[in-house]
Amino acid sequence: ANSGGSAPGAELEGGQDVLEESLVARLQRFGLYGKLKQVLLQKILKYMNLLDREDEEMESVKNFLNSLDYNNSGEVRVDDLVWMLSSGGYDLEADEWTQICEVIDSLSHETLKVKDLAPFLVDWPKIQRQDSWNDWVRDMYSQLSSSCDVFTLEELAEFVCESDAECSLEMVDEIAKCLGSSENASIELDKFKQLLELQDSEIDLLSYYDSRVEYYAPSSVEEAEPLPQTS
Repeated sequence: ANSGGSAPGAELEGGQDVLEESLVARLQRFGLYGKLKQVLLQKILKYMNLLDREDEEMESVKNFLNSLDYNNSGEVRVDDLVWMLSSGGYDLEADEWTQICEVIDSLSHETLKVKDLAPFLVDWPKIQRQDSWNDWVRDMYSQLSSSCDVFTLEELAEFVCESDAECSLEMVDEIAKCLGSSENASIELDKFKQLLELQDSEIDLLSYYDSRVEYYAPSSVEEAEPLPQTS
């Protein structure tokens, strides 16, 4: 966490930020979200094909991922990610890079799937302030609830856990706790939206995190200019 005020490059005027400058902060923030919120955001990104939408934020994430997945394999080499960010001005130790990659995929130490990395890079609070967010949530809810008369906590838990029975039992408890509902309660659209938007006002701010940016290099290290130091 950043205890010394706004991190260099983490946020620009009007709340806009450059993805490459706030990338580590975004990774850290998503890693602090609870498992339920993480999985739901991953699902909505996948099932609603959000990276293919005409949206400025999604375009920036897609373009960054394409720059890493230069051979269109659907995978990103961890070494490439570390090299790109290190040469772009990020100052992290080797074990810190390892920890970040393990948060994204605890089983892989050499490559990361693009689809697994994408949800970590999206500025979700920014997306959720857009009018299009409500449409996306409504469409997602319609898909999930279309096959049943009543969409219950148990059915949502099975979707989140992909039919893993042990996980589903734990997730039912987690959902009920988040909503303040009984385990056999139904989930209406407003409750589903509430789960996707579970927030901690402090950890959702990119300025809460130390960006770990020493300088920002938009194209090469040689062209980079030092960022002003914050007090």
